[in-house]
Amino acid sequence: MKTKQLLSLGLLTTLLCSCAPSNVIYDLDEYQTDLAWKEGFTVCQLNDLHLSTSSNLREEFEYFRNIISLNGTEKPDLIVLNGDAFMDANREVVTQTIDFFDSLEIPFGLTYGNHDTQGFYSSNFVNQIMLEATHSVYKNPNSRGKDNVFGRSNYFVNLKEGNELKWQVIFMDSNSYYGGNYDTIHDDQVTWYERVILESNGLVERPSVIDETTFAKSLLFFHIPTPEFKTEIEDFKTNHPGVKSHEDQYCDVRENISSGINKNMHLNIMKAIGEYHSTVSIGIGHDHINNTDLRYEDENGWPFHLIYGMKSSRGIYHDPDIIGATFYTLHETKETNEYGHDVYFDLKMVALQYGQDISQGVTIWSTKA
Repeated sequence: MKTKQLLSLGLLTTLLCSCAPSNVIYDLDEYQTDLAWKEGFTVCQLNDLHLSTSSNLREEFEYFRNIISLNGTEKPDLIVLNGDAFMDANREVVTQTIDFFDSLEIPFGLTYGNHDTQGFYSSNFVNQIMLEATHSVYKNPNSRGKDNVFGRSNYFVNLKEGNELKWQVIFMDSNSYYGGNYDTIHDDQVTWYERVILESNGLVERPSVIDETTFAKSLLFFHIPTPEFKTEIEDFKTNHPGVKSHEDQYCDVRENISSGINKNMHLNIMKAIGEYHSTVSIGIGHDHINNTDLRYEDENGWPFHLIYGMKSSRGIYHDPDIIGATFYTLHETKETNEYGHDVYFDLKMVALQYGQDISQGVTIWSTKA
């Protein structure tokens, strides 16, 4: 009888799975959260927490509470956990961490790094807990049926004043491994990115002429750098040897750039950014002791920033003088800086060592003197 019951349950599971939707094209609102826009809206980027079963969560949470306050007296308006929040963690570590960020009552999102699913839980557990958190902006319609976008953390936040779109914050999954390399953003994700830009701005197809006023501006966050980060870093070091900053660019790179490569991909997220003139910055992590704010301009002439944000914990390896938080302060209209470049946000990187009071935080880079 037990064998028959098991067979019946197995058959039922098969039938249910076979009836479940596959590669569904969801409406964009399934990936979307709206937040209220205000001038000076601040995004706090935290990278590579690497929380595990060996982490002292009480000390880590106190440190996180301190570093998100390093930009001033006001709380940030959005926190981005930009990949590798977990490694060798268990369900309790994941749950307590997400509960902690939820308790701050600040909207927060998460992108997947290459280590987040390497723990003592199912590969879907982080996804499940993020979807349940009250203040999470994380969206993933895959829980109801596989969508047509590769990865888990592809979603976005619209910053609105009434019904008017002012800014966007877009999250993408740079995935984990492919062959012997780190993976990259897949073709269907690039297509999804283009759809987000178009439909969020009230269009269904790409206009024949695009300029800087066509679309609302956006920040893009994912974990693993693209090869263009390496190219730009090498160019900076060649053109400005022996310095960390030149004019409005910053480059403190202490380890090799571990960019993603997947030769089966044909669409390039960097090319799409250049074509749509919306995204003004890519924020990444992954390489723990690299920090940059480099101005990149592709063949379309659209300039945007390549930003290695600060590593935000002592998990795994780090240099104690460059761990902390990265802050983006957004503006409704562009400003022209002293070097003649149009800027849409201010950037600030602040370092804080464990055990220090927030008054001891050190600004290692700021676009505002």
